[in-house]
Amino acid sequence: MPRTISSALLAHLHEPVLTVALCARLTRTDGLQLGFTSANLPIVFDGLTYQPSDGLSLSTLQHASGTGVDNFEATGILSDERISEADLMAGKYAGAELLLQLVNYEDLSMGAVILSRGFFGEIQVSDGNFHVEIRGLTYRLKQSSGEITSPLCRCRRLGDARCTVNLTPYTFTASVIGVNTDGSITFGPCSQATGYFDCGLVKFTSGQNSGLEGEIKSHTLSGGNAVIFLRLPMPLLVAPGDAVTLTAGCDRRLTTCQTKFSNGVNFIGEPYLPGNDQIWTTGRPPQ
Repeated sequence: MPRTISSALLAHLHEPVLTVALCARLTRTDGLQLGFTSANLPIVFDGLTYQPSDGLSLSTLQHASGTGVDNFEATGILSDERISEADLMAGKYAGAELLLQLVNYEDLSMGAVILSRGFFGEIQVSDGNFHVEIRGLTYRLKQSSGEITSPLCRCRRLGDARCTVNLTPYTFTASVIGVNTDGSITFGPCSQATGYFDCGLVKFTSGQNSGLEGEIKSHTLSGGNAVIFLRLPMPLLVAPGDAVTLTAGCDRRLTTCQTKFSNGVNFIGEPYLPGNDQIWTTGRPPQ
């Protein structure tokens, strides 16, 4: 697919002396945008200020003519002002989009030519630096799509557009009472029965993890409080007094959908479909 480039910028690229710079626009999934440039001074282009990228470098771009994935890499120095270790560890840059453009910094009216576009893949942090794999657009073409039959519900998330459950009556506010030595966290006050929050979510609304969610592995009622194990530890420190919201869990079974949420009509699964073991069942002579 040919790139779109203005005639003025194309003419400039044929000149013996060039005044071009690389501009990298980073867009997180929450909408936050950051701009980096190879120029020595900031560039304001298309409504975004691109700051000199002393702490960010990119590997050589390589493009294939087929359907191969045009991956490249980005490395940089962690900075609290721009890209911090806490934000990376909290997953705020997961799936972020990186757009690479070439501009003439002496005449931005020439527009830009897009060199590459990709998304953050694997992120590694060590010794004050970060290393990111940038996956090209063709990477998504290699991902499996579609649905297969399953005895469990295939809704992406409880309460989404396919599930339709109103989560308001199933969501409760609480705060962290303590972090236990076995790795569990005690939240209170909370009087829901044991197992009510299994497979549910805890969302922090204050503290270092504010805005982040964790998936609940198991929940036990103890003395008017909820003792909860998370499937994965929160990326940042959990401290007593942190405010949270707890959302009921769904194990994706039809019985749970019917009895706990009264939502069997929207269950998306095939619990009564015979499994593969039925293929190998042999007939028996009548008794």
